[in-house]
Amino acid sequence: MVNMAKDRPRIIEAHTHDIECLEMDPNGMHIASASKKGTIIRVFRVKDGSVLQEFRRGIDNAKIMSICFDVTGQMLAVSSDSGTVHVYMIPIEGDEVDSVSTSGAAPVDFRNKKSRFSFFKKAIKYFDSEWSSLQLKVDEKIVFVNFNAETSSILVYKSTGKFWKHDLIIKDESKPKRKFELTEPIRLLKQS
Repeated sequence: MVNMAKDRPRIIEAHTHDIECLEMDPNGMHIASASKKGTIIRVFRVKDGSVLQEFRRGIDNAKIMSICFDVTGQMLAVSSDSGTVHVYMIPIEGDEVDSVSTSGAAPVDFRNKKSRFSFFKKAIKYFDSEWSSLQLKVDEKIVFVNFNAETSSILVYKSTGKFWKHDLIIKDESKPKRKFELTEPIRLLKQS
């Protein structure tokens, strides 16, 4: 990473395996990466290259198809070839608040899950990772994910034109659900 105007190059040791996916948030504050193994997603601060958060997608290897930040940089969605989309919450730190776009705001008040066995984190790094705050499941293996501009819904789509839309605004629920099966896809394009 380098800011050509004022920095010298900075190397980030992101993963032990090759990088599969890489994405920068719209505000230029964070970079998210996933390796070819597909079990860990890391978010780095652009200003110094340090790890902000480490997210666990799962324990089985999977090909990460896409990574996407919402417009505020407070949510990160990751799709994999297992037919799942995971959504993680990212904290905005004090010095980043002024730089964050205010055109949308995270409509959900989810927290990332932590392992119940986090007291083992010093012995086994697996238990120190954060898990997704929301998981979406579709009946397709290869899907891509994106947020709409207002950050009120997630679009999960396939290249054939089939897509699913999930509304993130929770209405009249005392305890929000963390897992959803997306059914009844909409076809945007005609298949030839």
